[in-house]
Amino acid sequence: MSYKSKRTITNMIVGIGAIIAYTIFATSTMAPQADDLKGWAIKILIFIGAAIGVEIIVQILFHIGYSIGITVKEDGAKVGGHIRNKVEDNESDKRVARILKSNMIEDEMEKTIYLKSARIGYIGTGVGFLAALITLTVGQSTIIALHIQLICIWVSMFAEGITSIYLYERGV
Repeated sequence: MSYKSKRTITNMIVGIGAIIAYTIFATSTMAPQADDLKGWAIKILIFIGAAIGVEIIVQILFHIGYSIGITVKEDGAKVGGHIRNKVEDNESDKRVARILKSNMIEDEMEKTIYLKSARIGYIGTGVGFLAALITLTVGQSTIIALHIQLICIWVSMFAEGITSIYLYERGV
């Protein structure tokens, strides 16, 4: 599996964690009252900010772990049954740096995959917005419309991730 697919799966796992945390909160007694639109908006913004913060931390840890994994895979404590010398260390470091650089570089294929998967994400978000508006026009609560939009954003995020994984592994 490619580096970019693993990174996307990591993002999706963090997204699942955010959805689970929000669902637990929204169904608990700590949630705002059903008619408190401002309270719900504040709590949703807090969860979005927390999810972004956790995502940044997890991505940093993912990159560190990935770099360590490449280093361990390419270069153990012993090479060919003997202890490495400084020349071998330097060559090994260059090889690991080259592998990491080649995995993290953005090329035309990645740009194309991003555009194709982002289109799916934008469509899902647009559908969520329209569904929320329709919900309001039939007389439902604004809280329901807000949650419909939030659910559609999450679903479109996962659809975008699955599409990008599929395109990375299949190729464009």
